[in-house]
Amino acid sequence: MHDLLTDHARTRPVPSEDNPDNREPDARDQALARLLGFYTAVVGAAHDHLRALSGDTLPEVFVDPQQALSWLEAEYDNLITAVHTAHTTGDTTTAIRLPAILGEYLNRSRRFEDAITVYTRAQETAHRTGDTHREAGAWNNLGSALREVRRFDEAIDAHSRARQTFHQVGDAHSEAQAWNNLGLALARTGRRQKAHEAFGRAVQGFGDTHDAHSLATALKNWSELQQRRPWWQFWRR
Repeated sequence: MHDLLTDHARTRPVPSEDNPDNREPDARDQALARLLGFYTAVVGAAHDHLRALSGDTLPEVFVDPQQALSWLEAEYDNLITAVHTAHTTGDTTTAIRLPAILGEYLNRSRRFEDAITVYTRAQETAHRTGDTHREAGAWNNLGSALREVRRFDEAIDAHSRARQTFHQVGDAHSEAQAWNNLGLALARTGRRQKAHEAFGRAVQGFGDTHDAHSLATALKNWSELQQRRPWWQFWRR
């Protein structure tokens, strides 16, 4: 499988207006499409297991979160290659969705450099295809990964792009998430006043969209900032 992914990425350039690819898909193309679809579906099931709450109905692909984690670890190299292949060959669904649903595992395993790479691929693909909403999501994910490796100015830029775009498309809940993430990045650079404003906007947004859990998190961040906690205590949040 890994050889199929890497060979296809090398030999099949992404279609473009300057160089349209009008040939009929051959057997190798079809096999690649099935493989990418398989990976996206199974990673989606793993993501559901890793984020499940008590009582949730879960896909039967895995029996429990530990089995999902074991599969993700075993297939990890192939999954990262799948993102690159999808980006290169123009499979926009996989190139955008697969990084997003890999996020929970990437965070748990602290693979932040790989997260930065695949979120960047998702952002580039969404931008190229005019998928504004998913591009905003990719920017937000990218900002969180950048924050974890202390690239704070880049994280602030990414979260700012995300919250501006979510506002433009009218997604108030996702905009609130971006405001909260922006507040965390600002707090870690000691920019307390701007962080205070960002957390305040997050609190308002979560309140307006009736998300009690996220509202409690944003209120906690806001309160701790008002208590003048040292910026480094916002390191992992």
